[in-house]
Amino acid sequence: MRSKKSFTVLIIAAGVIFIDAVGYGIVIPILPLYSRSLGATTTNIGLLFASYPLVFLMTLLPLCLVIDRYGTKYPIVFGMALLGVSSLLYAASQTLVLLMISRALQGFAAACTWAAALPLASHVTTQARRGLEMSAISIAAGSGYILGPVVGGIGNFHLPFYISALVSFGFALLCFIYLQDWGGVRGNRGENSLEKISRLLKQNEIQCSCLGVALCWAAWGMFEVLFPLYVHSFHPSRLLIGIIFGVSGFMFVICQPVAGFVSDRVGRIPPIIFGLLLLGFFVPIPLLVRSPAHLIGSTALLGLVSAFIYTPSLCLIGDVTSGDEQGVAFGLNTWMFSISYIIGPGVGGVVADMSTLQAPFLLCSVIILTGIVGILRIAGKIKTQPKVC
Repeated sequence: MRSKKSFTVLIIAAGVIFIDAVGYGIVIPILPLYSRSLGATTTNIGLLFASYPLVFLMTLLPLCLVIDRYGTKYPIVFGMALLGVSSLLYAASQTLVLLMISRALQGFAAACTWAAALPLASHVTTQARRGLEMSAISIAAGSGYILGPVVGGIGNFHLPFYISALVSFGFALLCFIYLQDWGGVRGNRGENSLEKISRLLKQNEIQCSCLGVALCWAAWGMFEVLFPLYVHSFHPSRLLIGIIFGVSGFMFVICQPVAGFVSDRVGRIPPIIFGLLLLGFFVPIPLLVRSPAHLIGSTALLGLVSAFIYTPSLCLIGDVTSGDEQGVAFGLNTWMFSISYIIGPGVGGVVADMSTLQAPFLLCSVIILTGIVGILRIAGKIKTQPKVC
């Protein structure tokens, strides 16, 4: 780390991601029940939840272009403040329309914070230790997604959202006071937006990063939807299902520094290939076993190997991009993360309806292993591997 100030900025960037992830998770145990009490149908609830990723995906890349040109400070401040506003609006909502607006605002707030926090964190890390240092972002995201539903279960409907609003407004003020315009460079090399996105998409390192993330999170999106349906067939307790997902999330979080450290020593591509290879072999296993111990162990293994995909993929982008393009470069990675998280469950559901619940995961293994071949072919075109150690 270059200085104490850089370390502080990295912690702030991780804190922004953590608060956003907690805010996302808070609604999981609340919104379905609350919206049902307002007379929502299952379709209404589905649309309510879908409004978040829809707004996120539509606004992410435009915001990344703004960040590359004008810096990261004010998008982070605005995103945190908007998360606070959406939390208060959740608490005050008495109609489905207001809930939908709250959810959409939360999606826009998330686009602001994710678009800015990743290039901010990369900007203040050193190349030789970027893997270890950037693992703070992955730890923050994973911890927030685990803690969010727990906070959402506290007290009545309003209390979790008041907590979220208070923390979000407080962090917005902290970022306004402390942050400078880190991570942004005024100027865009004379390119328009489409030219910039096209140029970055042609970069081999970014292709490897995005493909690795897409394969990993398509598998996880499918798993989170179909796995509970599988275990439901032998009537487990809700506690067991919670433990299974909690353990996998915990393993994903605690293995991030290890994955980052390894990528600092051996390069970014080998850990990504290692993680995808094991994910491809192991992703069907939880749907082929029935004992609680085997279910917990197999899903914990999936969390562990996924850590070796995510953090190195972020570092790969940070190694080969400069300040005036990192917003869009990281935005492409996040966009692929999000879209694959939507496509995975959709494709998995169709295949499961046509066959069995196990079939999508066997197909997923084939796709992941085929994707590894693609990443290796792309990586072979990289003339000079980034020096990271």
